[in-house]
Amino acid sequence: MTKHWTVSWVVLVAVAVIFLSRDPNVDSSLVMGLMTGALTSTPGFSAAKEVAANEGKVTAGYGIGYLFGVLGVVFFVQLLPKILKV
Repeated sequence: MTKHWTVSWVVLVAVAVIFLSRDPNVDSSLVMGLMTGALTSTPGFSAAKEVAANEGKVTAGYGIGYLFGVLGVVFFVQLLPKILKV
């Protein structure tokens, strides 16, 4: 169950990043931060900061995405089995 959930989460984040990156009003640095935060990937965050021209937006995106990444893990791994009585 955990492996399937992980793949689903990565696909969901990838789809969201693709849609966000197509919007010309959204900075690509912010999208990189959101992606690495949602996947709770600190090494990815460090790489994005090195590549991005605007580190502030990467950091802001990471902070926003990280919150939802951690809450998603807690919800789906801890609470969902209890709700579904699995």
